[in-house]
Amino acid sequence: MGPKLWAASRLPFIYYLLTGQLVRRVKEFHDIYGEFYRLAPDEVSFASEQAWNDIYTFRRGHKRAGRDKVWYIGSEISETPPNNQADNLITTTDFKFHARVRGLLSNSFTDESLRTQHPLIQSHADMLISKIKEYAEKPENSVKGARINITDWLNFFTMDIIGDLAFGAPFGCLEKGEYHHWVRTLFSYLKGMSIAAAPRFYPTMEFLFQKLIPKSVIEGQKHHSAYAEKMINRRLDTKSDRPDFMTLS
Repeated sequence: MGPKLWAASRLPFIYYLLTGQLVRRVKEFHDIYGEFYRLAPDEVSFASEQAWNDIYTFRRGHKRAGRDKVWYIGSEISETPPNNQADNLITTTDFKFHARVRGLLSNSFTDESLRTQHPLIQSHADMLISKIKEYAEKPENSVKGARINITDWLNFFTMDIIGDLAFGAPFGCLEKGEYHHWVRTLFSYLKGMSIAAAPRFYPTMEFLFQKLIPKSVIEGQKHHSAYAEKMINRRLDTKSDRPDFMTLS
């Protein structure tokens, strides 16, 4: 059950992935075919709470659902992160590594830890409201009103909190009303991950695709990782009892 062309070939899936319309199209198909349908020759899409629990909930005596290496670090060509990057919690396919790192971070998300972090998070929420109000009250907006990109401001809010909790200092996005260069690069890479995933459905194409990646992109990725490492090391070298991921984990 499902669209016949999609069931016969992965190409329609790749097309909508690369054009940024995949999520919308998948939802439209669920509206037509119901809670599950064949999304590709080797993939079925589910849209139900029961399916999520059946597939992803860990049960003793049962094998864990594997992470698709098209989307996570590792592929048919390589089982390790590219360009000598360190493995990480989000994209790893190594369950033992994932469990170890998740365990280290779990203390930062207990009820007690969240209550401890509340003042820090509240300070960023206050700044968000203050900055939006400040913008709305500008003289040039007094007649026709202010128009703001709320998505950007919520991103500023989110990334400043992450910076404060993970690196010991916010990125200054809220204060300046603009993206920090590291955050902007991060968002670019998140979009690039979808583009990079497309040729992984065909291993030969992935090999060719890797050869076509401009050196500037690879260098940019290295600089991005190096900056993150620098911020982490700076936080580790700072003796502090502030309630962030380093002290609570």
